[in-house]
Amino acid sequence: GEQGHNDKALECYEKSLEITRRLGDEATTAMTLGCIGIVYFKQGDNDKALEYYEKSLEIARRLGDRATTAATLYKMSFLQEKKGDLAKAIECQRQATEIGKLLGMANAKEYEKRLAELEKKAAGK
Repeated sequence: GEQGHNDKALECYEKSLEITRRLGDEATTAMTLGCIGIVYFKQGDNDKALEYYEKSLEIARRLGDRATTAATLYKMSFLQEKKGDLAKAIECQRQATEIGKLLGMANAKEYEKRLAELEKKAAGK
């Protein structure tokens, strides 16, 4: 079932993480940490997902990798919403949207739409 796929995905990402760290490839390490976060999010382990997203975000910001920073903040907005913290979800999404627009990212419109949806939800509409 899906759990088996998640376990296999985690196993592959963990191997990838080991290799990227050994090579000193921090950009790929940041992306891989984000992917591991997604698996935990899908499994409903929000704390573990947040832990991996935060590690990914820290590296991406340190490297000045704004695309990975935006993508991670976007993922974090879903997690914060799921945890019931709309204010944090909006803040993550606002940052992702600003970066997305600044970089002219292909998914900038999707980011804007999500931000508007979160703001509507927060306003109780």
